[in-house]
This record gives sequence, structure tokens and C-alpha cells, in this order.
Amino acid sequence: MKTIFVWGCLLAVLIGPCMSDIYMHFPPGSNNRLNGNLDNVKNAARIFDSQNNGKAGYNVGDKLDTNPADNIPEYRQLPMQFYMGGCSADVKTEVEIMWTNQHGTGPKTDDRVESQIILQYMCQEFPDYKFPNGELPDKANVFTVFAINTIRNGQTLPTQAFTNGGRENTFIRNDRVLHEPSNYYQSYIRRDRNKGLFTADQKLGGDQAIFTRQNAGGQRRGLEVPEERDYYPYWGPTPWNDIAVLVSNKKTEEKIKKYVDSSEFGFKYLCIMPTKLTGNVDCPPRNKDNVREEKCVAKYITEKSCKEGGGEWTKFITNYLEKTKGILSTCHTVGETKLKRGLPYEPHKISQGADGNVQFVLSPKKPEVLFAPSTTVNHNGVNMEGKFSTYKWKVPCFPSNTTQRCVLRIRYNITTEDVKREFDASKNKEVLNNPKTKAVDGKTDLQLALNTAQVGRTFQDRSHVIIVKPRNLLPEKFQHSNIYYIGEWEREETSCRLIPPWNIASLLND
Repeated sequence: MKTIFVWGCLLAVLIGPCMSDIYMHFPPGSNNRLNGNLDNVKNAARIFDSQNNGKAGYNVGDKLDTNPADNIPEYRQLPMQFYMGGCSADVKTEVEIMWTNQHGTGPKTDDRVESQIILQYMCQEFPDYKFPNGELPDKANVFTVFAINTIRNGQTLPTQAFTNGGRENTFIRNDRVLHEPSNYYQSYIRRDRNKGLFTADQKLGGDQAIFTRQNAGGQRRGLEVPEERDYYPYWGPTPWNDIAVLVSNKKTEEKIKKYVDSSEFGFKYLCIMPTKLTGNVDCPPRNKDNVREEKCVAKYITEKSCKEGGGEWTKFITNYLEKTKGILSTCHTVGETKLKRGLPYEPHKISQGADGNVQFVLSPKKPEVLFAPSTTVNHNGVNMEGKFSTYKWKVPCFPSNTTQRCVLRIRYNITTEDVKREFDASKNKEVLNNPKTKAVDGKTDLQLALNTAQVGRTFQDRSHVIIVKPRNLLPEKFQHSNIYYIGEWEREETSCRLIPPWNIASLLND
């Protein structure tokens, strides 16, 4: 069997005094950047809530060597491209995901901070009859080549607009970045938050899922749902597929493995309502005719409240690669993919897929649950073994051989001794913002600088769009080869700035 090695050459840095938290270095994480030559990210709310230092992140790849400043046309962008994994178990494509994090991970720092690293991806078909290798033709017009929900980097810096209850095609722009579709965000802004969660003394601005302890004001960043960002595993369906969960202790490992191994893994529920339901806002209008959709998400988050409110508690299948044609004779497991039957979750629809049919889908392997590499607390650099923290992602096989536009996501959850992981709403009064006390003399006032929005915290980074290509674009003799993508590093002495140049080279090994 032939093996193909592909590596990316990245110019890395020594990160010194800056308060940076988690950065993905291969594939390069954007930290909300698009392009430009400024030290700081110009729009930290462009796509997602990172909680990271604004000096970090890599610009999108560029086909040319002239500086297009902040804006860069999509056709000029040079996305990373990976070949799909093979559809048989012995043919794989492996991407070595590399990152650094600040506050410690792994079993050797578990006495100081409990943490998890969560790796996920989101993919979307980009039909090969249009662009077989995923590249846009020169001067391509994004308003004609992209659908309204196409995953894209955008070619300008502003965040997508959003109108609560509005018709999607009146506010979504094809020249702006889009990861999560707007109807996904629209659905969760209709939905109640989980009021059993620990919120300390934070004064949340509303009852919807956009208000959390870490985001009490409900600020929108891209079309990410704050409650989903802050908690894993999340109790509602999302567009993200799980790759791996890296933990710091045996207790968490056992809990996550139990979740992943459950027969219910990959299934989530929403309360679906008809367009007019007492106590709920009417469904938004459809793009095609401006008529209100017949079904949409109601506010209820439990089966009991849903049924009592007149909704239908609906089970969706998530975490799948592709839908099959639905004909039993054509439905079968392909390689390491698994055949499942259910109602496919479709986040780009107002109904979230509730108007579809139960059918067969192909699901990827379940996520791995492993111990994270042990890293030193307050050191955003190599791990305790003197290496960068990495995980070898096996790129899935998409049996239809359709080119995919994808995004990689890394999240970093930390919990300190100030607040135990088991804390819920019943403990809200036990931890206060900037608590006051007396010194040992009983007279002198002291105050602890403690922000209850940050006592348990989530950080994040995401890649720019990645093209995942079918193997039939390779020369025939390499279509059944193993392919490895490996990040290669150099160093530059600089305090915070992450320098973005990188390139891809390949080596064929017989």
C-alpha cells in the first residue's frame, strides 16, 4: 500500500506575556481573523466567541502575494485542502491537529484545574459538478456561486446581520462569513435556556438560550448559540460532529465514555410546534414565498413542558455524514461508517428538519475519549513532554464522493476549585462577584477580585474553511493510499503576534 505524506509549513512563535488561552495552529485557527496586517483582531464577534487574546490567529490563505488589506475576495482565498478518508478501515487520511492552551490540561495538572479539550467539525456538500476540487474560478461572484447557507469565510469583516423572526434572505449576505446557519440561531433564540444551570450572581438578560453565565447580556457573535458554546455535551441538536473529547481525570473519562457509548448518542430532541401556538412566537416566514413556515421550534426544553404546551417532542438524528436515498436495498454500512435510522437534523431549515421523513443516514465513528496531553498551568506553549499538543484526526469518508466545505472547531473547558463541576442553580448564592471579608484584625476591609462569569470558562478557536476532496480526484494508483497531513513548525521570537505564512507540500512514499 502506498502512503502519501503531506505537511504544512507554519511560522510559529514563542508566546510570552500575553494572556492567551487556546489557539489552533494546524490547521491554522482564525481566532475570528479574515485578513489584514494589524496586530489585533478587528472584529472579535465576527464568527464565534473565543475568549482569546486579540493578537492571535492566522489570516486566511491567499493565492497572491500583494496585500488586499482587510477584505479579500473568496475566489482569491486559498483554503487548505484535504482528501477524504478511504471508505474501508485500512485506508485512512490523517490530519495532525495542533494547538496550545494556557491554563493547563491533562492528568498531571488535574490537581489545579479540571479541563476538557473538545474537537468537532462541521461539513457541507459543495457539489462536484460545479467545483470538483473546491476552488472557486477567478472572479467568481459569491452571490451566484454560493447558496445562502453555504459555509464560507466571507470576504469582508462585518458580522452577519440577524433579524429575530425575520425572513432569512432579507438579512444574510453571501459576502460575509457563515458557519452556523441563521435558522439554527433563530431556533435557539426561540428556545428557553436551561434554568437548572449554575449562574452564580450573574444577572442574565433573558430566558432564552442566548443568555448564559458567561454571556449574561446575550451578545451575539456570528450565529453561534452561547449556551451550546458553553456546555458539552449539549442537550439540543447542533450542526457539529464530534471528533474527540480529551479529559484530565478518570471520573470525567468514565462519564464521557458512558455518554458516547450510549445507544442514544447522536440523537437529540426539540419541541416542534405548528406556526401558531399559544404562549409562543409565530414561526418565521420562508424565503421562497414570505409565508410563515408550518413548523418551527417552540420554547420548551423538556418532554413534559412540550406536551403540556401543545408541542410535539421530536427526536432527531445528529452527528451524521450523509443521508442515504432512503431505499432499504441501497442502505448499507460503508467501511467504518455506521447505518442509523431516524429523522435527520437539518439546521439550515426553519423546521430544523421536522418536516422531513425518517430515513437511513451514515454516521461516522463515535468520538474518541482520551486523556489530554498534560500542559503546564499559565504556559501557552509546548506540553510537559516538550511537544505541541496534538490529536490525529481521521478525516471521514463521505460515500457519495461529493466535495465538502468544512470547519474545524476546538473548545477548551476549564473548571477551578472556586466552583465545583457539580454546581447547579441551587448553589447560585454560594459564590459571589468580588466577595468582601475582613482581615485577621477584624477591622480592615478586604475584597477578592473574583468574576463569577469566569469561574468555570470555555475558550475556543476555529479553522478557516477547509475543502475535503474525494479520492477519485487522485491518480488512480494513489486512491487507496494512506494520507498523512502533518504540521511543521519554525520559531520566531515575538511576544504575542502569530505570524500567518504557511504552505503545503507533499511527499509520496512507495
